[in-house]
Amino acid sequence: MHYSNYKMGVDGGYSGMKSLKGFLLYGAIIGTVIMLVLIYAGVSIGYTRYVTNQTIERAEVMAELTVNSLNQLMNDGWTRQELELFLEGNEKNYKEKNLTVTYYDRQTRKREVVEVFENAKPYNLLDNDSVSYFYPMKMDSQCLTCHSSLQEGEVLGVVKVTEDLTPSKRVGTRDTLLFLLFLLPFPIGGAFLISRILIGRIERSISELQNRIKRINKTDDLKLLEMNNIDLAFEEINLLYSELKKLAKLIRSISVDKDILEFEVKLMEKFIITSEVVKDWKEHVNILLVEINKIMEVHLIFSLFKVDGEDYVLEVFWLHTPEEKTKELLERVIKEKLAKSHLYVENELVNLHISHNIVLPDKRLPDLDEESINFQTKSLFLDTPRIGGIVGIGVSSSFSGDTTRALVVEGILTTLLNVIGSVKAVYKYTKELEYFATRDPLTNLYTQRVFWELLNYEVSRANRHNYKFSVIVIDLDDFKLVNDIYGHLFGDKFLQETSQMIKGCLRNDDILARYGGDEYTIILPYAAQEQAFFVAERILNELKNHTIDSPNNTSVKVSPSIGVAVYPDHADDAKNLFLIADNMMYKAKSLGKSQIGLPSSDDIMEIFKTIKDKNTLILEALEENKIVPYFQPIKDTQTEEIIANEVLMRIDLPEQVMVASDFIEIAESMGIISKLDYMLIEKAFEKVNKENYQGMLFLNLSPKALIVNDFLQNVRKLVEKYRINPQKIVFEITERDTVKNLSMLSKFVLELKHEGFKFAVDDFGSGFSSFQYIKRLPIDYLKIEGDFIRSLPAEEDIDRAIVMSIVTLAQGMGITTIAEFVEDTEVYQLISELGIDYAQGYHVGRPSPKLGVRHPKRT
Repeated sequence: MHYSNYKMGVDGGYSGMKSLKGFLLYGAIIGTVIMLVLIYAGVSIGYTRYVTNQTIERAEVMAELTVNSLNQLMNDGWTRQELELFLEGNEKNYKEKNLTVTYYDRQTRKREVVEVFENAKPYNLLDNDSVSYFYPMKMDSQCLTCHSSLQEGEVLGVVKVTEDLTPSKRVGTRDTLLFLLFLLPFPIGGAFLISRILIGRIERSISELQNRIKRINKTDDLKLLEMNNIDLAFEEINLLYSELKKLAKLIRSISVDKDILEFEVKLMEKFIITSEVVKDWKEHVNILLVEINKIMEVHLIFSLFKVDGEDYVLEVFWLHTPEEKTKELLERVIKEKLAKSHLYVENELVNLHISHNIVLPDKRLPDLDEESINFQTKSLFLDTPRIGGIVGIGVSSSFSGDTTRALVVEGILTTLLNVIGSVKAVYKYTKELEYFATRDPLTNLYTQRVFWELLNYEVSRANRHNYKFSVIVIDLDDFKLVNDIYGHLFGDKFLQETSQMIKGCLRNDDILARYGGDEYTIILPYAAQEQAFFVAERILNELKNHTIDSPNNTSVKVSPSIGVAVYPDHADDAKNLFLIADNMMYKAKSLGKSQIGLPSSDDIMEIFKTIKDKNTLILEALEENKIVPYFQPIKDTQTEEIIANEVLMRIDLPEQVMVASDFIEIAESMGIISKLDYMLIEKAFEKVNKENYQGMLFLNLSPKALIVNDFLQNVRKLVEKYRINPQKIVFEITERDTVKNLSMLSKFVLELKHEGFKFAVDDFGSGFSSFQYIKRLPIDYLKIEGDFIRSLPAEEDIDRAIVMSIVTLAQGMGITTIAEFVEDTEVYQLISELGIDYAQGYHVGRPSPKLGVRHPKRT
């Protein structure tokens, strides 16, 4: 450290003051100058007071002498004119001494003089530049001769003596300043010398400490600070060094060298889970073992899974082919470790199945003895299974001389445990999802979405091969009453048994689906009206003659209402065919229930007339702006705040409000759904802007609407017009319309994502398209299919397993989950426990013209 390092430009002084050396140097010089200034000020004040006091004394003496002289002259018979000439004659002499002597007679009316006449006492008068002394001239016996009107002792006149202090002050200030300027170099030089001595001692101490620190290149070098006691000359710096040694010791105890960290990072990079990994988790572990060996030598990885019941599966992954005795030895060592982990029951693991997997079989593994296996095997076992059913993990590696790396290996075992467990769990759940995406979890029948796909396919097949087929719609009469009386658990059992009875009445090629709630649909290939009626009658009789025992030991009967429609006799497309069968089911209910409804020509005409009326009504609603938004709140399950509202479409009629399910399919078939959506969005945005609503809005849009350019441009205009934050808008993509060109949809979604809009997949888990959406599109929210949520309270674990798998999948992809159809407290509690983020349903709030607002959780 040298003084040449300091910049002395505009900021040079400040730069120097930031160092200890500069601080001492500048501090000493500035301190000396300040002391001299203070000394000068003190001396000046003291000198002024001294001069003032001396002046007062001189003025008193001069005033007394003047009065005595005047008395003497008056006694000698001098007249007033002679006395004034006497004072004027002395004026020049007074002036040389900076004095002014003034005589005042009794006619004077000046206030300070009048006070002397009245009090007959002298006094001083001080101002900044002069001192005045007033001295009374009193009457004696000799003065009575001339002044007979006065009495002895009265004041005859007043003598004022004034001395100007300015010359004396000027001389004193000049002499003091010259003296201090003469002395100035000596204290400044002394301060500089002393500061240089102090700086030299500090520089030597800091230089010694700096050299020690420069020798530290790795963690172990911190011992140099701990082991060497350096005398840094000053107690304060030595205390600082003592604390530095403590810090070095602490850092050495908790830090890891860079090469160790790089080693750990490279190892952790091998634990990334991708979509390819999930396809074959064993293959992933094989690849993982090969990759790990590029960083460190690991002979094997083993994992223990808990499967159904009390069974355990031990999977051992060998890098190379081991000898049989090595396998047996390892199995024994692992079992001993398992025994210590409390997984044994009466000293034996229940149903332990061991599987050996060899990654590179062409090369043989060197023999390992029991001591080396015990030493090299690091393992972690849990008392309870984690995700994927995994309860233990272990690796066998050779780090005999490197304790730090051995600690790193032990540290990553937990991560390895989660990775392998997660891969296996996702693999398992994905397989389940692939199955249950097409199946109703309660009855194991096809879902509504699959029914529509198969119905459309059957229409195409019937057209190609020129045959007839039928559709049957079944609704269980008064099922809501069964649920209300006997509870949801019995209601689920009721549906399951009914499903099996209906299935028993069908052929293997017939297609049975649970359309929703207590409604079933059937596709009967190669079946005209006569065959369809025969099947419907068989189902009706089977269900009517069957009873189900309730929890209170009463017998509950099943009563179905059935509707039938035949293609192409009754309709020439899938939607109208189903519409006719559905209307026939409602006709059977209106005729007394537990009947079969077959369409007549009048029925078909009435149904199509109703459809036509609805078409007219929808067109009128569009032309007369009768579309109104309803809002259903969405709640955060953790904070219990209303954080969003889903916008639902309604038609405002004079006598009722028509819900979307009554007209949405017709509007789609008419090709005006985009116009209705646009009208709905504008009214919703207008309300949001007017009420200053700050939450999120979920908007239902079919994929076809998203790829209509004019529609999206209009939505952008509405966002700008009503000052809506795009990040508060969530477009719900539904599967009402299948999008063949998913790449085009992806393009528009990415464009809107770039503008800040968000996206959700509605009814997730009900069809294959949902999985395509989350794979190909940047989805922010998953709205889990309501049937899965509604069935959670049932005793069956399938619904919960499906929901858990969806939650796990969403969490792995960073997607927020929303449960639909949350209709009671029990379901709400279950989804909270399963980790679902948001809830929507009648339990949270019913659709309303009013926006749901935040209600913070009460504490």
